[in-house]
Amino acid sequence: MNIKLKYEKYYKKIVHYIDMIISAHTISNFLNAHEQVYTPKDIVFSSKELSKITPIQFLEYLRIHCCEMVTVLVAPKIWISKQDIKLLKKYINDKRPASSVYNPLSSNTCGPSTVGREALYLIKGFQQKKYPPDLCSTWDFDIKSVHL
Repeated sequence: MNIKLKYEKYYKKIVHYIDMIISAHTISNFLNAHEQVYTPKDIVFSSKELSKITPIQFLEYLRIHCCEMVTVLVAPKIWISKQDIKLLKKYINDKRPASSVYNPLSSNTCGPSTVGREALYLIKGFQQKKYPPDLCSTWDFDIKSVHL
């Protein structure tokens, strides 16, 4: 492998991260200067916090806090069970608004979601044995990839 190509890949990533930092700082300054603009809270769930609630309770939390950004660091390994999947399937066609979930490794924030989409995202997490299964439950998540 050409050394130049190897380092060029890292250079592009560094430039991308610097752009993200500058963009985040600019947006933060803009929002602070215009306080009438609503800024959603970024709610972070750890494995310890998720272990205290069921996936159904988490789905209800997403519905109630539909205007917030929710980050899941990592879910407990056996957090979603087969019994939960049966209950989650009942929500698949639910069109009520819900918070989207994103992985902290995601460089983008997610767009609006629905309860049904988040139920499918939880099911995919069970199937892949990790939650969140993708970087984001909206733009990065293909609902057709969930096997029912």
